[in-house]
Parts: sequence; C-alpha cells; structure tokens
Amino acid sequence: MGAPRFSIVIPTRERADTLRFALQTCLAQQCDSVEIVVSDNCSSPATKDTVDALGSPLIKYIRSKTPLAMSDNWEMAVSHATGEYVIVIGDDDGLLLHALNDLDRIIEQTSARLIQWTRVRYEWPDSLLTPNVLIIPMDRHDSIYCAREVIRNAIKECNAEVYHQLPMLYNSAVHQDLLSELRHRTGRIFRSQIPDIYSGMALAYVADKYLSVGRPMTIDGSSGKSGGTAAVALQVESPIVQEFTGLNKAAGLQFHRLVPDFQSWPTVMTDAFLQAREALFPNERRFGFNRKHFISHCLKAASQRSDSNRASAVDAIRASVSDDPVLSRWCEVELNSVPSGTDTSGTPGLAGRSNYLDRIRLRASDFGVTDVYGAAQLCEKLCHYCERPFLWRDAGWRPNGTMSVSRRLRRAAGVLLNGR
Repeated sequence: MGAPRFSIVIPTRERADTLRFALQTCLAQQCDSVEIVVSDNCSSPATKDTVDALGSPLIKYIRSKTPLAMSDNWEMAVSHATGEYVIVIGDDDGLLLHALNDLDRIIEQTSARLIQWTRVRYEWPDSLLTPNVLIIPMDRHDSIYCAREVIRNAIKECNAEVYHQLPMLYNSAVHQDLLSELRHRTGRIFRSQIPDIYSGMALAYVADKYLSVGRPMTIDGSSGKSGGTAAVALQVESPIVQEFTGLNKAAGLQFHRLVPDFQSWPTVMTDAFLQAREALFPNERRFGFNRKHFISHCLKAASQRSDSNRASAVDAIRASVSDDPVLSRWCEVELNSVPSGTDTSGTPGLAGRSNYLDRIRLRASDFGVTDVYGAAQLCEKLCHYCERPFLWRDAGWRPNGTMSVSRRLRRAAGVLLNGR
C-alpha cells in the first residue's frame, strides 16, 4: 500500500483532555488516505490512554523518552509523517469536517505544493483570553501569494494579523518535497524556539509562491494550557511558559543575537526571520530588515507589559543593541519616553460581530459548544462547507485576499446567536 495523501501531525504534552477532541476532528474526516501522527512529548500515561481508547488504526503513536523543546518535538513528529502532504495541528486545535476532502480536490486541480488558509479561532472554556468564543473567517478570495512579499510584510509589521498570512505548518498543507528541501539545505526543518513561525518564514522562502484559499480548513484552539497565548499574547509567567523556556535553553535554542530576549510579537516574528535568513539566504538583503524599526516595535511591546515584566524587557532591549553605539544612544532617548504601561487585561465584548468586517464572532457556549470538536460541528451547521465542495478559482496576483463578509451569512449567524 502506498503512502497516504495526508499526514496530520499532533505534537502534544500533558493535554489529554483537549487531545481527545482534536483527534475526533481528524477521525471525522471523509477521507481514507490519511494517517494521524501523535507525538507525545514525554507525557503521563493519560496521553497514550486517550489514544488507545479511540482504537483507530489511522493513529500512529510515538513518544519521546525525555521532555523535548517544542521545536525538537515537532522535528521528531514530522520525521514520522509518511503522507504526501503534512499538516500540523496543536493538541487543542482541530480540523474542520470538510478539510481533507477539499484539500484533496484543490491538489488535484492545482498540483500546488503549499496551500495556506486562515483558521477558525476557538477559545476553550478555560481560555486565558476570551473564553467560549468562536471566530469564523468569511468571504476571503482565493489568491496566489508572492512569498517574499509576505516575508517583507511580516518583518515590517510584526503583529498577529501578519502571522496568520505566513504559510506555516499550522495553517498549511505542505508537500514532503518542501520539507525534504529544508532538511537538505539546513540539516533540519525547525531552527528556532517557535517552530510554527519559523516554518512560515522558511517554507515561504523555499516555495517562492503559494496558494491561499478563502475557505478555512482548521481550527486554531486556545485553551488554558496554551503556552503561546500566555507567553506572547498576554506576557504572563506560568509553569508552562517556564518549562518552554527551560527546555529551549537546554536544547540551545535561543533568540538570535539581534533580538531582545523577551516574548512578544516583534521578537518572535523577527527571530524566526533572522534564523531563517541565516540558515537559508544569508547573503540576500532585499527583504529590507531595518533594525531601528524593529527595536521601535520592541519598545512599544515593552511599554504594554505589566510593571513586573517591563523592566526585564527594557533590560533585554538594552542588551540587544549594546553592539551598536548609535542605535544604543537612540534607544536610551526613546526609553525615556516609554509610558508606565498599558492595561492589556481588558478584552472585547462577546458580541455577534467582531471589529473586523471579514469574520463573524459567536459565543460558543450559546450553542452548547464546549470543545474543539463541537466547534467544528457548529462551523459546518453555519457554513455548510461539506455540502458545498470547494472549487479553486485562479484569483491571480493580489496583495491580499480579504473582501467584505457576506451579509446573508452574517445575518444568519446573528439570528442563530440571538435565538430568533
């Protein structure tokens, strides 16, 4: 029997409670040519018990003997994937129910080696951000992206919105040939602390261009154990963040020498770019990295941290520019104007309409949704993805693929939300 069309890879550590539902979204696919690789990062027996309880021959379970840094666990996980295309989801994420059928159809129509999408966002009931929220992207056009333009935009803007445009293994189907090329050129796939962002930078560069489809394929889940949410979005310390930092240090995975050593969107985005540039294109300068512009982003990020964390971030910024006297003097002037802090604890209200025009925002608990599998089922009920097979339409070259949301669908969601 030949290799499957898809490998769904799930790196996991001590999250059996959410992993069970992530696996259910994978097993609910109407696609036989798939394997599910669960890479257990030295968890307690509960993780294997969860896998065994499902009793599926599609699941391939592997386990490390000792706790690994996140990038090392991803490296091990992806090395066991035999499918033609690889997709990575977190253990609190999920596949939408139509995903593999639609992706198979897109591959048949286009032969694309890299297919990217915008994810549905689901905040679990114990989320550190806005619990019980479901955000569904709507009405985005299908596009062909020039990868180098996306990289330039990412290092210029350094924010969460650009993060979602990168062709990461978290939000893309990636052909094995691209992964093999990365291994051949750099010795491994992941070369930074945060493997998803690094994969977006590295894959964009080696692919040169990629498809961006308007229909979401996966769910980006955020639970109470989401280390990325705690470290980058909220800048809070927790046992998960401390373990993440410690395992990276033990593995020799540190920020690039030009990047201040604190977690924020500017630092993690720029570190991924600099690590990818050093490994893949060290002599290519056309991306226009501006160090002063980057440090200004870091200063803004530092100003938004709590009093207890701001001083360490400022110290990290000072240390990162100590090699450049001119930049260091400019930085000291700017530091004198850093405000005392911004309260980032507040979150938007749980309205049925978000601040963005291209998505709908729902209170998932209003629909009885308490897990990512329930979120996938609700998305199908609202959007009927399975009933309307995806058809790729060559949208040509576009600077971005976002258009205004369908009024009919937004109205339907509003009626459901308000119970009328």
